[in-house]
Amino acid sequence: MDKRIHVIPLRRECNKVSIWKRSNKAIKALKDYVKKHYRTDNLVIGKDLNELIWSRGNKNPPSKIKVVAVKADDKVSLYLEENYKEEKKVEKKVEKVKGEVVKDVKKVEEKVEEKKEELKKKVVKKEVVKKKIVKKK
Repeated sequence: MDKRIHVIPLRRECNKVSIWKRSNKAIKALKDYVKKHYRTDNLVIGKDLNELIWSRGNKNPPSKIKVVAVKADDKVSLYLEENYKEEKKVEKKVEKVKGEVVKDVKKVEEKVEEKKEELKKKVVKKEVVKKKIVKKK
């Protein structure tokens, strides 16, 4: 997973179209920028980023935007930098699994020890029986 921060200029592209199409052009400029830098068409624009572009209406989008781009496999996700949070859920799941494995290992070791003790008792009983048989002869 590759994470980079970009400041994407939108003014130059938005000024090329008529005034009532500027936010649409800003979204297209954002997509073109990502296609150029990441060489992929799979793009997801975060909800906060989209709302920021459209917050001032169609006629007046922001002139530049600070964005976090996260590339996973062949997919690029764009998030607004101030609202981006890294996911830490994966680490927690791994820790839980490790804890369960440790508990399972302890249980298995206890079972193995119990079986060893049972086998020792059986061996001792067989030896006692053999000694009795030998003494009778």
